[in-house]
Amino acid sequence: MNHKSDLAVVLARKITSTDMNIINVVHGGEILKLAEDAGQIAATKYCLSHEKNVERISPATNNNTISNTPYMVGVNDFSFLYPIYPNELIQARAEVLFVSQHSLAVEIE
Repeated sequence: MNHKSDLAVVLARKITSTDMNIINVVHGGEILKLAEDAGQIAATKYCLSHEKNVERISPATNNNTISNTPYMVGVNDFSFLYPIYPNELIQARAEVLFVSQHSLAVEIE
């Protein structure tokens, strides 16, 4: 059985001049994209690690197909704590915190 720490994800990237807004700090959308990518990967890893417990229906039939593909439907809170400048390294750490039959919650730092 997988433990939460086995499924945690850390993504990092260097900020370049193309990530800057008009006041020469990183555009918030770039930070949100990294966070979203980390969350998507963590959720997908969790779903794939539990895939053997799901009975699949062939997509070739007209039956509903059970999908283990997670989709983001909302963000509860996101804080921009300080400006980020060119050549800095940013990272996002994501971990699945809660799972129910039809949803899961991912924390991203």
